[in-house]
Amino acid sequence: MTAASFPPDATTGPIREFLDQQQIDFTVWDMGAYQGFNRQLSRISTATPAPAPQSPITLTAELRRQDSNGSELAETSAEIEVTLECVVYENQPGLPVVRDGKIVRPDAKPVDRLSVTLQRDRDVEVQLTLPPLDAGLHHGAVRLIGIDALAIDDASYFTIEILPPSRLLIASDQPAEANEFADLVSAEANAAPSQYSIEISTHDDLPNLQLSDFDGIVLLDPPLSVLSGQGLESYFDSGRRTFVAAGPSLAADSGAFQDLEFERRWRVNDPGTFLEISAESHPALSPLTELPGGVPFQDLRVFQYWKTTAKTNWSTLMRYAGTQHAALLENNKRGVLLMTTPIPDLVSRRPWNELFRADNLWPMFATTRELTRYVARRDVGHWSVAVGAQVALPAKFLIDDQTAEAVKRLQWFPAGNNAPVPIEISNPDLAITPDELVAIGTANHSGTHWIRGSQTGLGFSVNLPRDRINLSRIMPEQLSEQFGDSSSVITSAEQIEWSAGDGKDMLPLWSPLMLIALAVFLLEQILANRFYGQRPASRSTADATAGATA
Repeated sequence: MTAASFPPDATTGPIREFLDQQQIDFTVWDMGAYQGFNRQLSRISTATPAPAPQSPITLTAELRRQDSNGSELAETSAEIEVTLECVVYENQPGLPVVRDGKIVRPDAKPVDRLSVTLQRDRDVEVQLTLPPLDAGLHHGAVRLIGIDALAIDDASYFTIEILPPSRLLIASDQPAEANEFADLVSAEANAAPSQYSIEISTHDDLPNLQLSDFDGIVLLDPPLSVLSGQGLESYFDSGRRTFVAAGPSLAADSGAFQDLEFERRWRVNDPGTFLEISAESHPALSPLTELPGGVPFQDLRVFQYWKTTAKTNWSTLMRYAGTQHAALLENNKRGVLLMTTPIPDLVSRRPWNELFRADNLWPMFATTRELTRYVARRDVGHWSVAVGAQVALPAKFLIDDQTAEAVKRLQWFPAGNNAPVPIEISNPDLAITPDELVAIGTANHSGTHWIRGSQTGLGFSVNLPRDRINLSRIMPEQLSEQFGDSSSVITSAEQIEWSAGDGKDMLPLWSPLMLIALAVFLLEQILANRFYGQRPASRSTADATAGATA
């Protein structure tokens, strides 16, 4: 019994209560430690979740070796050679499909291969490269060549959505700050194409621009009068997103912005405060919380910010350390992200913060890129889910062109040899918006899942979380904590016989079972003698013998 089967937060109260009420005891036979080793491949990650077309894409994963205690193989094999292969499934029209009772899926094309040396108790980071891909969805997997003790963690599946560059508008009255922000979000490794097509403007020029042409807008230190302008109000109502970095320019006006009141400029004594994430599961911040060791915001000090009071529709995503003051808020109804201290803040005589002035810039580099990706709707985390999770996909992929069909019928081809599942999506009066997520069911198998519909290559990837695969053995004390005195652990057959008479109110069944077996045997003999007499050949032989004697 592995520790992964009994996590510390496992709820076994109802089972324990049932066992106690029914006076049921159960015994676990400890067969000893597993003899062998297991190669485990982690989940695949990419530096850019939604890269631009024709960009080289680097896949990163960790390779781990799990050895059991007492394994002879683990003692003699200090190092093993492991080969990894990366494949990409071809987007073939008409597939997947059922032919002659068998499911035919798109072919897997190998695109990269790597060999590494794996040692005990030492994780190895591996990187494989995908070739430049066209815009659209692409599915693939990284697989370990060969076999080991546990095959379920020898492959990790991924789905990547290649998006065309998003049109991004950056408005600022400080050209240096606008250029710094543009350079930061457009920088790509290995001179790859940028994810954004950026246009820089001043706040006064906003009324002269066709804002609906942009996928996202960034406003750096805007006056409150600009935020209340008619052009931006229409943009807020369109469903697109906007990022606002509030700064000293708000002081020239007074009032509120979308039921958010700017009370006063809040100054912090030395050494200042710093940012803290409070909504860890938010799509714009969850990539930061998943980084090993987190993001060291404590190295980037904030000395001044706007103290705000939100009435309705606003939620707090980040706070200032040691306070309940909001640092990053979101009005999800109107698609506005607002930071209460300015960034990049490079030209102020008395800086409000050192977020872009400190020696270590990567915390704000990562944060700003994730916020911008969220604003431009390049956050595509719905294409990869865990086993047992609910699957929800954007309606624009499931309901093409928002047709007025009463019911949209699709086919879901799960991973493995599982039969396709019909999907019916009702969309009366076009009530479902294109960006709305539509739940289609629960993913119960790891692998690449395909959705057969009007779009070629539609699907998603499912992986089993690696924390559920842990070969460490549960301790007997943990078993007792989970199930109480009704559980016991033995290590041999002799202990089974010894424990047979150790229960309470137990009825021995060996004698009744032997009597039942004897009764069945006697009944079979009686029935055999009655219905199966002597053979005819035996009677003929006896008559011949009697005649000869006479």
